[in-house]
Amino acid sequence: MSALHVLVTLAGVAVSVVYLKRTRWAALLAAAFTVQAFVAVAYRVVLFLATQQTLSFETVQPAYLVLGFIEMLAIAAVVTGLALVLSALPEQAPRPIVPREP
Repeated sequence: MSALHVLVTLAGVAVSVVYLKRTRWAALLAAAFTVQAFVAVAYRVVLFLATQQTLSFETVQPAYLVLGFIEMLAIAAVVTGLALVLSALPEQAPRPIVPREP
């Protein structure tokens, strides 16, 4: 994961926090984006520690497995939160098309 991924997920947190008062599901989105940012940073930390030979391969493999599982749950939470936010939007009838008079 790149630093750009972390910035995008932090932007997702910021946008979700802005909408906390408008919908209760924005908190779920903010939490999910926060977890994604944490996982992206944790991947880099584990990789750094592995290259410095602080962690053995036997330790890195389970760490990546756990981080991947947590990231999968965070992605599922983003999808669920987005679906709940969109379902909470008020339904509006489509505007009729009014022809212009010449």
